[in-house]
Amino acid sequence: MLKKVISDESGRALVLALIILGIGALLIPTFLTHASTNLLATQATEKGMKELYAADAGVEHAIWRIKYEPGFPPTPYTYTIAINDMTVAITVTQPLGWAVGEQALPILEWPGTILRTTDGGQSWDRQTVGVREADLDSVFFVNESAGWGVG
Repeated sequence: MLKKVISDESGRALVLALIILGIGALLIPTFLTHASTNLLATQATEKGMKELYAADAGVEHAIWRIKYEPGFPPTPYTYTIAINDMTVAITVTQPLGWAVGEQALPILEWPGTILRTTDGGQSWDRQTVGVREADLDSVFFVNESAGWGVG
């Protein structure tokens, strides 16, 4: 009688193992594709961040040169620098700038003053606006002719 019970169960574990292997064979390619896509997206994001960092560092370099190198730049002026194994092309087209707040420049006499320069900071013109100018901290622009002060 013992022999009959054992023989009735033979092969059932093989069927269960084959079913589990089949399910795994269907799921593993999906998971590998997902992991591969995530890896490629991460690499693209990292490359984009490095490019943005290099571009930002190039802008900071141009600002430093405008501030500390007398006579820079003869506009328009284009030059290239290498940052993190990337070549960044910087074009300075017009030394136009804005400053707000009492700490922006020594010549600011009132909190919230808005100043504009068209000669790289050699001279500044006080701007008037139709609202109370006190306590301005920052200035932001959406294009060459539209912007706002924040305070």
